[in-house]
Amino acid sequence: EKITKNQKTVEERAKFGVNKALRNPYLGPK
Repeated sequence: EKITKNQKTVEERAKFGVNKALRNPYLGPK
């Protein structure tokens, strides 16, 4: 239960990072 919750948090953070990169081209992949 704790592991799945942690995994979900990691996925949400990754998704947030991607959205942030899309909003700011300088943070996106070169």
